[in-house]
Amino acid sequence: MASIILSSPKLFADGPKNQQRFEMFDASSIPIAIDAITAINAARIQDLSQWLEKENQTSPAFETLFSQLKVIIQVQIRRCQYAAANRILSRMARIADEKDKSRPALGNLCRNVISGVAGKDIINLLIAEIQGKQDDMEQSVIVETLSLLNPVSAELMLDRLKETKERSLRSLILLQKLQDVDASALTEIVRFREIIEAQRSRSIDRNHLESFKDFYDQLTILERNALFRTMQKVACKEDQSLLQQGKPNDHLYFIHAGDLKVFYRQNGREMLLSQIGTGGLVGAESFFHATVATVSAMTLDQTFIDANDVLSWEFDL
Repeated sequence: MASIILSSPKLFADGPKNQQRFEMFDASSIPIAIDAITAINAARIQDLSQWLEKENQTSPAFETLFSQLKVIIQVQIRRCQYAAANRILSRMARIADEKDKSRPALGNLCRNVISGVAGKDIINLLIAEIQGKQDDMEQSVIVETLSLLNPVSAELMLDRLKETKERSLRSLILLQKLQDVDASALTEIVRFREIIEAQRSRSIDRNHLESFKDFYDQLTILERNALFRTMQKVACKEDQSLLQQGKPNDHLYFIHAGDLKVFYRQNGREMLLSQIGTGGLVGAESFFHATVATVSAMTLDQTFIDANDVLSWEFDL
Protein backbone atom coordinates (compact mmCIF):
# COMPACT_ATOMS: atom_id res chain seq x y z
CA MET A 1 0.00 0.00 0.00
CA ALA A 2 1.50 3.33 -1.01
CA SER A 3 1.77 5.82 1.81
CA ILE A 4 2.61 9.45 2.47
CA ILE A 5 4.91 10.12 5.39
CA LEU A 6 4.30 13.46 7.08
CA SER A 7 7.84 13.77 8.44
CA SER A 8 11.05 11.96 9.17
CA PRO A 9 13.17 11.86 12.35
CA LYS A 10 15.73 14.06 10.55
CA LEU A 11 13.28 16.88 9.92
CA PHE A 12 14.98 19.19 12.40
CA ALA A 13 18.65 19.89 12.55
CA ASP A 14 18.71 21.77 15.85
CA GLY A 15 18.33 18.94 18.32
CA PRO A 16 15.81 16.92 20.27
CA LYS A 17 13.73 19.87 21.52
CA ASN A 18 12.08 20.51 18.19
CA GLN A 19 12.12 16.80 17.45
CA GLN A 20 10.06 16.21 20.56
CA ARG A 21 7.63 18.99 19.63
CA PHE A 22 7.09 17.32 16.29
CA GLU A 23 7.08 13.79 17.68
CA MET A 24 3.46 13.04 16.77
CA PHE A 25 4.39 13.22 13.09
CA ASP A 26 7.32 10.82 13.22
CA ALA A 27 7.46 8.58 10.16
CA SER A 28 7.49 5.44 12.23
CA SER A 29 4.29 6.30 14.07
CA ILE A 30 2.00 8.09 11.63
CA PRO A 31 2.13 7.10 7.97
CA ILE A 32 -0.80 8.48 5.96
CA ALA A 33 -2.10 6.07 3.36
CA ILE A 34 -3.04 7.72 0.07
CA ASP A 35 -5.89 5.31 -0.47
CA ALA A 36 -7.20 5.52 3.13
CA ILE A 37 -7.28 9.11 4.36
CA THR A 38 -9.43 8.92 7.47
CA ALA A 39 -10.92 11.50 9.80
CA ILE A 40 -8.16 10.72 12.30
CA ASN A 41 -5.49 11.45 9.72
CA ALA A 42 -7.25 14.69 8.81
CA ALA A 43 -7.17 15.69 12.48
CA ARG A 44 -3.45 14.96 12.62
CA ILE A 45 -2.90 17.13 9.56
CA GLN A 46 -4.75 19.89 11.40
CA ASP A 47 -2.38 19.42 14.33
CA LEU A 48 0.52 19.70 11.92
CA SER A 49 -0.73 22.94 10.38
CA GLN A 50 -1.41 24.38 13.85
CA TRP A 51 2.18 23.57 14.75
CA LEU A 52 3.42 25.28 11.59
CA GLU A 53 1.68 28.49 12.62
CA LYS A 54 3.99 28.66 15.66
CA GLU A 55 7.12 27.47 13.89
CA ASN A 56 9.60 30.15 12.81
CA GLN A 57 12.39 27.92 11.50
CA THR A 58 12.70 26.27 8.14
CA SER A 59 14.43 23.11 7.07
CA PRO A 60 15.19 21.54 3.68
CA ALA A 61 12.95 18.67 4.78
CA PHE A 62 10.00 21.07 4.80
CA GLU A 63 9.86 20.92 1.00
CA THR A 64 9.28 17.18 1.14
CA LEU A 65 6.70 17.59 3.87
CA PHE A 66 4.79 20.23 1.94
CA SER A 67 4.92 18.21 -1.28
CA GLN A 68 3.24 15.41 0.62
CA LEU A 69 0.57 17.81 1.85
CA LYS A 70 -0.22 18.76 -1.76
CA VAL A 71 -0.92 15.15 -2.63
CA ILE A 72 -3.05 14.66 0.48
CA ILE A 73 -5.23 17.66 -0.39
CA GLN A 74 -5.59 16.56 -4.00
CA VAL A 75 -6.70 13.10 -2.85
CA GLN A 76 -9.25 14.69 -0.52
CA ILE A 77 -10.65 16.79 -3.36
CA ARG A 78 -10.86 13.81 -5.70
CA ARG A 79 -12.79 11.95 -3.02
CA CYS A 80 -15.14 14.91 -2.55
CA GLN A 81 -13.80 15.55 0.95
CA TYR A 82 -14.02 19.30 0.32
CA ALA A 83 -14.46 20.42 3.92
CA ALA A 84 -11.29 18.59 4.99
CA ALA A 85 -9.34 20.00 2.04
CA ASN A 86 -10.64 23.49 2.73
CA ARG A 87 -9.46 23.37 6.33
CA ILE A 88 -5.90 22.64 5.28
CA LEU A 89 -5.92 25.09 2.37
CA SER A 90 -7.30 27.94 4.47
CA ARG A 91 -4.70 27.31 7.16
CA MET A 92 -1.92 27.25 4.56
CA ALA A 93 -3.13 30.59 3.23
CA ARG A 94 -3.26 32.07 6.71
CA ILE A 95 0.22 30.82 7.62
CA ALA A 96 1.58 32.23 4.34
CA ASP A 97 0.20 35.67 5.17
CA GLU A 98 1.45 35.57 8.74
CA LYS A 99 4.96 34.39 7.84
CA ASP A 100 5.51 36.79 4.94
CA LYS A 101 7.44 39.24 7.10
CA SER A 102 8.88 37.02 9.83
CA ARG A 103 9.77 33.92 7.79
CA PRO A 104 9.11 34.50 4.06
CA ALA A 105 10.63 31.14 3.11
CA LEU A 106 8.01 29.32 5.17
CA GLY A 107 5.30 31.56 3.74
CA ASN A 108 6.41 30.67 0.22
CA LEU A 109 6.27 26.97 1.02
CA CYS A 110 2.68 27.34 2.18
CA ARG A 111 1.79 29.20 -1.01
CA ASN A 112 3.44 26.46 -3.04
CA VAL A 113 1.09 23.94 -1.43
CA ILE A 114 -1.90 25.94 -2.67
CA SER A 115 -0.56 26.51 -6.18
CA GLY A 116 0.55 22.88 -6.38
CA VAL A 117 -2.95 21.66 -5.60
CA ALA A 118 -4.48 24.01 -8.19
CA GLY A 119 -3.65 21.89 -11.22
CA LYS A 120 -5.90 22.17 -14.26
CA ASP A 121 -7.28 18.67 -13.69
CA ILE A 122 -8.29 19.53 -10.11
CA ILE A 123 -9.89 22.83 -11.14
CA ASN A 124 -11.81 21.18 -13.98
CA LEU A 125 -13.00 18.50 -11.58
CA LEU A 126 -14.29 21.15 -9.15
CA ILE A 127 -16.03 23.13 -11.90
CA ALA A 128 -17.71 19.97 -13.18
CA GLU A 129 -18.84 19.22 -9.61
CA ILE A 130 -20.41 22.69 -9.27
CA GLN A 131 -22.26 22.26 -12.55
CA GLY A 132 -23.56 18.88 -11.43
CA LYS A 133 -24.74 19.93 -7.97
CA GLN A 134 -28.24 21.27 -7.40
CA ASP A 135 -27.96 21.83 -3.65
CA ASP A 136 -26.76 25.33 -2.72
CA MET A 137 -24.94 24.10 0.38
CA GLU A 138 -22.98 21.53 -1.61
CA GLN A 139 -22.14 24.14 -4.24
CA SER A 140 -20.97 26.65 -1.63
CA VAL A 141 -18.42 24.20 -0.19
CA ILE A 142 -16.95 23.59 -3.65
CA VAL A 143 -16.92 27.33 -4.36
CA GLU A 144 -14.96 27.79 -1.15
CA THR A 145 -12.41 25.29 -2.42
CA LEU A 146 -12.14 27.18 -5.71
CA SER A 147 -11.72 30.46 -3.86
CA LEU A 148 -8.86 29.01 -1.83
CA LEU A 149 -7.18 27.94 -5.08
CA ASN A 150 -7.60 31.42 -6.57
CA PRO A 151 -6.64 32.93 -9.02
CA VAL A 152 -5.97 29.93 -11.27
CA SER A 153 -9.48 28.66 -10.62
CA ALA A 154 -11.19 31.87 -11.75
CA GLU A 155 -9.47 31.86 -15.14
CA LEU A 156 -10.19 28.19 -15.77
CA MET A 157 -13.78 28.50 -14.57
CA LEU A 158 -14.43 31.33 -17.04
CA ASP A 159 -12.80 29.34 -19.84
CA ARG A 160 -15.03 26.37 -19.05
CA LEU A 161 -18.16 28.51 -19.29
CA LYS A 162 -17.02 29.90 -22.62
CA GLU A 163 -16.27 26.43 -23.94
CA THR A 164 -19.69 25.07 -23.03
CA LYS A 165 -21.39 28.16 -24.52
CA GLU A 166 -24.16 27.66 -21.99
CA ARG A 167 -26.60 30.57 -22.17
CA SER A 168 -28.99 29.90 -19.33
CA LEU A 169 -29.80 30.89 -15.79
CA ARG A 170 -27.38 28.16 -14.75
CA SER A 171 -24.57 30.09 -16.43
CA LEU A 172 -25.47 33.23 -14.52
CA ILE A 173 -25.41 31.34 -11.24
CA LEU A 174 -21.95 30.02 -12.05
CA LEU A 175 -20.80 33.50 -13.03
CA GLN A 176 -21.92 34.84 -9.67
CA LYS A 177 -19.92 32.08 -8.02
CA LEU A 178 -16.96 32.99 -10.23
CA GLN A 179 -17.19 36.57 -9.02
CA ASP A 180 -17.06 35.24 -5.45
CA VAL A 181 -13.92 33.34 -6.37
CA ASP A 182 -12.09 36.24 -8.02
CA ALA A 183 -13.38 39.80 -8.06
CA SER A 184 -10.49 40.77 -10.36
CA ALA A 185 -12.22 38.83 -13.16
CA LEU A 186 -15.11 41.32 -13.05
CA THR A 187 -14.53 42.72 -16.57
CA GLU A 188 -14.68 39.27 -18.15
CA ILE A 189 -17.69 38.38 -16.02
CA VAL A 190 -19.62 41.48 -17.08
CA ARG A 191 -18.88 40.90 -20.77
CA PHE A 192 -19.87 37.25 -20.66
CA ARG A 193 -22.97 38.08 -18.64
CA GLU A 194 -24.04 40.57 -21.32
CA ILE A 195 -23.66 37.87 -23.97
CA ILE A 196 -25.93 35.59 -21.96
CA GLU A 197 -28.48 38.35 -21.41
CA ALA A 198 -28.51 39.21 -25.11
CA GLN A 199 -29.28 35.57 -25.86
CA ARG A 200 -32.07 35.52 -23.30
CA SER A 201 -33.54 38.74 -24.69
CA ARG A 202 -34.63 36.84 -27.78
CA SER A 203 -37.31 35.08 -25.74
CA ILE A 204 -38.96 38.32 -24.59
CA ASP A 205 -42.38 39.21 -25.97
CA ARG A 206 -41.62 41.67 -28.79
CA ASN A 207 -45.10 43.16 -28.66
CA HIS A 208 -44.59 43.99 -25.00
CA LEU A 209 -41.21 45.60 -25.71
CA GLU A 210 -42.63 47.66 -28.54
CA SER A 211 -45.61 48.83 -26.48
CA PHE A 212 -43.33 50.13 -23.72
CA LYS A 213 -40.27 50.98 -25.82
CA ASP A 214 -39.63 54.41 -24.28
CA PHE A 215 -39.49 52.89 -20.82
CA TYR A 216 -37.26 49.92 -21.72
CA ASP A 217 -34.84 52.15 -23.61
CA GLN A 218 -33.85 53.61 -20.24
CA LEU A 219 -32.84 50.22 -18.80
CA THR A 220 -29.85 47.97 -19.31
CA ILE A 221 -30.33 44.58 -20.95
CA LEU A 222 -29.93 42.92 -17.56
CA GLU A 223 -32.56 45.14 -15.91
CA ARG A 224 -34.99 44.68 -18.79
CA ASN A 225 -34.66 40.90 -18.78
CA ALA A 226 -35.03 40.77 -15.00
CA LEU A 227 -38.26 42.79 -15.18
CA PHE A 228 -39.68 40.60 -17.89
CA ARG A 229 -38.83 37.37 -16.07
CA THR A 230 -40.56 38.50 -12.87
CA MET A 231 -43.67 39.81 -14.62
CA GLN A 232 -47.13 38.39 -13.92
CA LYS A 233 -50.23 38.90 -16.04
CA VAL A 234 -53.18 40.19 -13.99
CA ALA A 235 -56.82 40.83 -14.91
CA CYS A 236 -58.30 43.67 -12.82
CA LYS A 237 -61.97 44.35 -12.18
CA GLU A 238 -63.60 47.77 -12.44
CA ASP A 239 -62.79 50.16 -9.56
CA GLN A 240 -59.84 48.08 -8.41
CA SER A 241 -57.19 50.13 -6.61
CA LEU A 242 -53.61 49.80 -7.85
CA LEU A 243 -51.97 52.71 -6.00
CA GLN A 244 -52.99 54.40 -2.78
CA GLN A 245 -51.71 57.89 -2.07
CA GLY A 246 -49.35 58.01 0.92
CA LYS A 247 -48.84 54.26 1.10
CA PRO A 248 -45.81 52.20 0.06
CA ASN A 249 -45.93 50.66 -3.40
CA ASP A 250 -43.69 47.81 -4.46
CA HIS A 251 -45.33 47.06 -7.83
CA LEU A 252 -44.87 48.35 -11.35
CA TYR A 253 -47.89 48.09 -13.67
CA PHE A 254 -47.87 47.87 -17.48
CA ILE A 255 -51.33 48.54 -18.97
CA HIS A 256 -52.07 46.20 -21.89
CA ALA A 257 -55.79 46.79 -22.25
CA GLY A 258 -58.29 48.93 -20.39
CA ASP A 259 -58.21 52.29 -18.63
CA LEU A 260 -57.51 53.64 -15.20
CA LYS A 261 -57.61 57.04 -13.54
CA VAL A 262 -54.83 58.71 -11.61
CA PHE A 263 -56.01 61.14 -8.95
CA TYR A 264 -54.95 63.11 -5.89
CA ARG A 265 -56.90 63.46 -2.65
CA GLN A 266 -56.80 66.66 -0.62
CA ASN A 267 -59.15 67.89 2.09
CA GLY A 268 -61.59 65.09 1.31
CA ARG A 269 -61.73 66.01 -2.37
CA GLU A 270 -60.61 63.84 -5.27
CA MET A 271 -58.80 65.68 -8.08
CA LEU A 272 -58.38 63.82 -11.38
CA LEU A 273 -54.84 64.16 -12.72
CA SER A 274 -54.91 61.92 -15.77
CA GLN A 275 -56.42 58.91 -17.45
CA ILE A 276 -54.10 56.15 -18.60
CA GLY A 277 -54.91 53.55 -21.23
CA THR A 278 -53.18 50.83 -23.22
CA GLY A 279 -49.40 51.32 -23.34
CA GLY A 280 -49.37 53.28 -20.08
CA LEU A 281 -47.17 52.66 -17.07
CA VAL A 282 -48.11 53.19 -13.41
CA GLY A 283 -46.06 53.05 -10.20
CA ALA A 284 -42.57 53.70 -11.59
CA GLU A 285 -41.65 56.44 -9.10
CA SER A 286 -42.30 54.44 -5.95
CA PHE A 287 -41.10 51.19 -7.56
CA PHE A 288 -37.62 52.44 -8.41
CA HIS A 289 -37.06 54.97 -5.63
CA ALA A 290 -38.58 53.20 -2.60
CA THR A 291 -40.94 56.06 -1.72
CA VAL A 292 -44.63 56.09 -0.88
CA ALA A 293 -47.10 56.62 -3.70
CA THR A 294 -47.79 60.34 -4.19
CA VAL A 295 -51.02 59.68 -6.12
CA SER A 296 -53.77 57.06 -6.27
CA ALA A 297 -54.68 54.92 -9.28
CA MET A 298 -57.88 52.93 -9.89
CA THR A 299 -59.23 50.99 -12.85
CA LEU A 300 -62.22 52.44 -14.73
CA ASP A 301 -63.20 49.16 -16.35
CA GLN A 302 -61.85 45.64 -16.71
CA THR A 303 -58.13 46.11 -17.24
CA PHE A 304 -55.37 43.71 -18.20
CA ILE A 305 -51.91 44.48 -16.86
CA ASP A 306 -48.44 43.03 -16.40
CA ALA A 307 -47.32 43.49 -12.79
CA ASN A 308 -43.84 43.34 -11.27
CA ASP A 309 -42.91 42.93 -7.62
CA VAL A 310 -39.84 45.02 -6.71
CA LEU A 311 -38.45 42.34 -4.37
CA SER A 312 -38.62 39.69 -7.08
CA TRP A 313 -37.00 42.06 -9.57
CA GLU A 314 -34.12 42.96 -7.26
CA PHE A 315 -33.56 39.31 -6.35
CA ASP A 316 -33.44 38.30 -10.01
CA LEU A 317 -30.82 40.95 -10.71
